[in-house]
Amino acid sequence: MITFFAMFLLLGTAAAVNPADANTAPGEVSAPDKETIVVDEDDFVGRHLVWSYFQALAEREDVMIIDVRSDFLPAAGDPPGLNNVRPIPLEIFLPNFAARKVHQDKTLLIFDESGLELRRLQYHLQKHGYDDYFFLEGGAQGTLSPRANRS
Repeated sequence: MITFFAMFLLLGTAAAVNPADANTAPGEVSAPDKETIVVDEDDFVGRHLVWSYFQALAEREDVMIIDVRSDFLPAAGDPPGLNNVRPIPLEIFLPNFAARKVHQDKTLLIFDESGLELRRLQYHLQKHGYDDYFFLEGGAQGTLSPRANRS
């Protein structure tokens, strides 16, 4: 009787797997539904920097500048005057950077094309323990120059 009860508990626990995680490989980041992404609005807005502040912070030594735009976007351009920008598309950034908690000792300055992906990005950064990061307000579109070879 105890063996049957133990098997029932084990099987019941296995059935309680989150369906969103069922199709996710180990180490892969599952994409939550838009309804489940909860980010404090004041914190979200407070992490957006206008171009002049973003550019000034980019001069510091303890900063990593990350471009999370997808490689398939047209060559619209990069914000002018930034050095050492690391192009890491969001679909690579989430599982290979955020989920692995890489460079949590640095201030991350992040931009996308227009700011549309940042709420989802902040959700994942918070989920994985990042707390020193900022976004370029409006994304790269507001400060474009001809895009250099992006490879």
